[in-house]
Amino acid sequence: MAASPAIDLGEPLAALFKRARVADSLYRRYVGRLAELGVGDAGDLLDEVAEKGIGSLSIHDRQAEKLRQALLGRRGWGDAAAVLASLSGLSLGDT
Repeated sequence: MAASPAIDLGEPLAALFKRARVADSLYRRYVGRLAELGVGDAGDLLDEVAEKGIGSLSIHDRQAEKLRQALLGRRGWGDAAAVLASLSGLSLGDT
């Protein structure tokens, strides 16, 4: 089984999208919407997904899948809260 990628909660969105191989033109399309939601880095993205689900970001399914693989490896978006909690030292009840 492949190891899960290391997660840097402070990774800027531009770097995350590039690492996920999301086209720059698509990143520019999404960045304004993400900024409106207060999503500025990988940690914010995980937090938003944990709280409201990936659909709240209005990102096309194919691009969302690339981001999931870059951030979570084999884990699913449903694991975002647990991953975020483990990385930030919170209990699941705190998320």
